[in-house]
Amino acid sequence: MRRRASNVYGRPILLAKIGGIAFVIALLSFFSLARAASNGAGQGARSSARADTAAPDTVERRAATRLREVESALAAARAQWRSNAMQSDALTPAARARRDSLVTAAAELTRLLIRSDDAPLAASFRALGISAPMGGARHIEQLLDSLNDLDKARSDFGSSDAVDPIFLALTARVGAIGHEIETVARERRAEMRREIDSLTPPPVTGATIDTAQLVVARDSAERAHAAAMQSVTSARSVDSAARARVDDAPGMFGVEAATLVLAAAVVAIVAALALALMMELQWPRIADVAEAESLSGARVLVTVGERDEAPERQRRSADREVPPSIEQSSDAYRLLYGQLADSGFDLTVIAIAGDHPFVTVSVAGNLAAIAARTGRATLLLDTDFLVQPVARMMGVPATPGVADVLAHRLGWAGAISSVLVSRGRSIDVLPSGVLAGTLQAVAEEFGSEVERLSRRYETVVLSASTPEQGTMTVAAGAVGEVVICVRRGRSTHASLRALLAALESGGARMRGLVLWDRGDPVPEGGGRVVARRLELMG
Repeated sequence: MRRRASNVYGRPILLAKIGGIAFVIALLSFFSLARAASNGAGQGARSSARADTAAPDTVERRAATRLREVESALAAARAQWRSNAMQSDALTPAARARRDSLVTAAAELTRLLIRSDDAPLAASFRALGISAPMGGARHIEQLLDSLNDLDKARSDFGSSDAVDPIFLALTARVGAIGHEIETVARERRAEMRREIDSLTPPPVTGATIDTAQLVVARDSAERAHAAAMQSVTSARSVDSAARARVDDAPGMFGVEAATLVLAAAVVAIVAALALALMMELQWPRIADVAEAESLSGARVLVTVGERDEAPERQRRSADREVPPSIEQSSDAYRLLYGQLADSGFDLTVIAIAGDHPFVTVSVAGNLAAIAARTGRATLLLDTDFLVQPVARMMGVPATPGVADVLAHRLGWAGAISSVLVSRGRSIDVLPSGVLAGTLQAVAEEFGSEVERLSRRYETVVLSASTPEQGTMTVAAGAVGEVVICVRRGRSTHASLRALLAALESGGARMRGLVLWDRGDPVPEGGGRVVARRLELMG
């Protein structure tokens, strides 16, 4: 029971999910019961304390109706006034366009005249004379030519500290011509204004629409409506205060809302622990080394704890090219290799099996890396055709692989990729590829190929983590010696027994266990595939 409780406490996400659902259910149930009890106890008091708001509501509705009627009448009167105003401007489109253009031209002349008055310079007079409204004006072209000639003659003198009489005379003459241009512009503007007046029709005569009385009536209706609204608000405030006094009474059995929340939290905690413990008892998980050894009958070779990578291992570019799953300074994998190797420190063929694909590949890949660092030609081989974890963790193409070789589409050399595992050391990787059938159908050919590879390489590490029926048996039988990876607090007793049964049916010998005591490694983009694979494994 201590181990089961330890596994329960080691699953905070599951506890949070169960506790959250239980808290919501308990809280809703408690508040529903409290509301029902409160409604039954205070129904009579609430009915007697309720204020009468019917009469103020009736007065407010009548005042609102009167206000809408007056506003409608006022809007209709104003619309009629605007219609009469529009009739007073009954011009033809051509006459209206002519009037608008004259108004624009007169405004432009006014702006330019103000500019010349503020700044009586040659540039201001010239801008006034060449403007569009001055086109065709009397003597304007001669005045502009004279202005330009005088301005040019004056500019020939340049800037001087002494005052030249000729320069002063030219400046005075420029001002005089500018005033003549202003005179012509004012005459031109006066002509435009006379034409504008002739194009403006007289206002329409008729009955005068008086909206003053309607405005007074509207103001009176607004005041009456505001007074009615104030009466309604006062009545509703009295009613709300009376109901609040009843609602503020304690809930079920005199319990406050905060107490109900606290009780729901306690129920949620108890329910989460109880349900999680029931699930753990129904599907127990491996809690520690002793339990793993007791179930399997084999000893735990190493325990892989939290990763502690030295920073100096990432300084060189060669170190950064090593796949993230390869640990360059882990003592656990060195100890594992030392226990699996023979007296000559040789390890020919070994299979790593497990219930999680990426945990299995991590152990198999690091074991192969240790063999490569000792100077041995090493091959890492994958038999998981569903998830293809070796390709994902080692960063190599998923195809071609074992499936293509077994289908005789190409040879072993064409499917193998090289992966750097340390400075100057690399391993050959053979991914699984995509197998059309099952590995059990080509078991004999697979076994002969593994035997051929074991003669070519000094160390062959096979990663076997596939849920297909019979595949684990074939892979283990082809190698003969297997190490099983179990995850502390996550691998179930049933999954370990299934692995042991597959090894027994394949005639393989189990060398020992590796206890994985850290989070499950998941490569980028592999979460959905892993979830599907674990679902298939049950």
